[in-house]
Amino acid sequence: MRSLAFSLAGTGMAALAVASRTGDWNLHLLTGFLIVAAAAVLLVRDRSTFLRIPLATFGWEAVVLGICSLAKAEGMWPSQLDDLAVPSTSVMTLCFLVIVLASLWSFAVVRRCLVIADRYFDRDDVLAWRLPRGATLRLREGRLGTAAVALTILLRQVGVILTIKSLYVSAQLADALQAGDRAMFWDALLVQAPLWGIPWVILQLSSTSLVVAFSVRWRQVLAEDYARRWFSGAAHYRMTLVNSGIDNPDQRIHEDVPNFIGGSEGSTWGVYSIVVMITGILSSFLIYAIILWNLSDSIDLFGSEVRIPGLLLWIAMAWAVVSTLFTIWIGKPIVPLAFRQQHVEADYRFGLARTREYSEQIALSHGGRAEAAIIAGRLGAVVSNAYRLLGMTVVMSVLNAILDGVKDRLHIFLLGPMVVAGKLTYGTLTIAMSAFSSVNSVFNFVVDSFVSLAKFKAVADRLSTFDAALDALDGRSGGTRIETAPGGPIRFTDVAIALPDGSRLYDRTSLVLRPGENVLLFGRSGTGKSTLFRVLAGVWPHWTGTLALPPQGSLLVLPQKVYLPAGDLMTAVSYPYAPDAYRPEDAAQALDNVGLGALGPKLHHDVNWAQKLSGGEQQRLAIARAILARPRWLLLDEATSALDADLERQVYEALRRCLPETTLLSIGHRDSLLAYHPRRLRAEPSPGGVVLEDVSSGSSPARHADAAEEMPA
Repeated sequence: MRSLAFSLAGTGMAALAVASRTGDWNLHLLTGFLIVAAAAVLLVRDRSTFLRIPLATFGWEAVVLGICSLAKAEGMWPSQLDDLAVPSTSVMTLCFLVIVLASLWSFAVVRRCLVIADRYFDRDDVLAWRLPRGATLRLREGRLGTAAVALTILLRQVGVILTIKSLYVSAQLADALQAGDRAMFWDALLVQAPLWGIPWVILQLSSTSLVVAFSVRWRQVLAEDYARRWFSGAAHYRMTLVNSGIDNPDQRIHEDVPNFIGGSEGSTWGVYSIVVMITGILSSFLIYAIILWNLSDSIDLFGSEVRIPGLLLWIAMAWAVVSTLFTIWIGKPIVPLAFRQQHVEADYRFGLARTREYSEQIALSHGGRAEAAIIAGRLGAVVSNAYRLLGMTVVMSVLNAILDGVKDRLHIFLLGPMVVAGKLTYGTLTIAMSAFSSVNSVFNFVVDSFVSLAKFKAVADRLSTFDAALDALDGRSGGTRIETAPGGPIRFTDVAIALPDGSRLYDRTSLVLRPGENVLLFGRSGTGKSTLFRVLAGVWPHWTGTLALPPQGSLLVLPQKVYLPAGDLMTAVSYPYAPDAYRPEDAAQALDNVGLGALGPKLHHDVNWAQKLSGGEQQRLAIARAILARPRWLLLDEATSALDADLERQVYEALRRCLPETTLLSIGHRDSLLAYHPRRLRAEPSPGGVVLEDVSSGSSPARHADAAEEMPA
């Protein structure tokens, strides 16, 4: 970006030299635009990567076209290319676009959008494509995105040029019909129209394909990034334990990410589709503004001899500014309504999905009527907010229709009398109509698109708050210290554990759990046993002190309620590792060790195993996972509660036999577990808090804290 800034400044100094020699005030004005644009580029040179793409595109165009304009002013432009000469006003417009783009960084909402977009464009992943003759093309992911966006902008600009060429062909047809000129008519219809129309069609197909293909790729990478961060460090679970204010994170990944990007669906407005659209609009403005300015030289205001330079351009801009401000004032309530609509829609969808997940429990408890009432309540919130949003949308639609009606007839009001008087051809009126509409569309962008922009802002706000919540979880480490102790004991030193509401569960507790010494933790409900396991697993955010833990991957927790992922049985028994992490025969043997040998031949059957297996079978399948994973430490949080005494004994015998070097930490309430755990810790509430008492050796209780209710296991 420094080279662009210096090039703009250098072109500006050259323009100043030519202006001083020729006395052309337009070149003096061009000098100012180029210098200010150079300063703007320098100010944002280290800002958003995504912002720099259109900034660099328009900036380098200003440099190239500025040099061409100066060559024309110096008489160095070839006479054969006079039709392609670039006026200084075009260069000034490009500089103005650079200045506007750079100034966008000062708006907080734009910065939030750019931060999200840059998660893709700052990626360093290297992509590789096989080429003929064994060659390989390697390209960084971020550079691929930069090239795609820049190419999209250039294609849109070329498309605008072809559109204007086609407009002049239409004007030629209109003039030929008006004058009865047969030769002109057939030349326009059979030669000029295909000459510019066919390339335009090819360009549109190429541009649309590029936009859709790249938006899909962008969505894939960005959604994977959000999912990785959401699942990293159990953030998806810890987010429910802190006051993050984040609802339905699954919807934010599934729906808000593609809606933020846009481009993959015709009705979708996103940061990519907005950039593409604005590029086309501003490029049209660049050319049509010059057309309107030149047409204004031949217009007598209302039949008088008064002529105002750029009259049509000033009228279009004035009308657009007034209508834009009026629309923003009227449509301000749409933004919060759109935000809430996404919220209630997600709640409604989540309620339906939850009903499907717990269909058996609902059926057994005859809760269909109650569940229908709950779903109806959530649907009512959707409908109520939708009606309010619909009301504002109708108001905006009526307002847009009125404003568009006035806008579409202003050119007829101004130029119609001249056509009737024979001072202006119908073809020129056609050009003026398109030019007036295009220039007006630049300033009417907010008016015409207010509802879509409001919905886009709601999407951007939801993703930015999701980002903030994930970042906040990453930073929640104050007062905690985790040490890695390979092969050593698990050690609590002055550990304090609290509940999400701030209630203390343990205070300055110290405890040592030695390798090879199986421990049974038991006690009354509400004494924080499961919470203690969550701290050991690294998923509980509300604690302080020092923990010495085994290396990551050597500790496995089996909760009471088993999670079975979608897929075949091999996927379920291998979880959390990939299905190909183990040999099928090893998985079948692990299942046989826990009394599920009949499932061995069904490892590759893809059914809903969460519904097909009973609670006890699911718990035994989880034990089979542990046998395959062979952790150094295995934490069982009532992981055999659904088994009878004989099956529980079989499972623990299998663990003793298959995992002789694994230390077991179990939460349970059955006396049968005592045989497998030489050391026993009893969690007891007391007037001063929860006490962890070692009842296997009669040692003193661990220091304890204020009692509190345990979170549900």
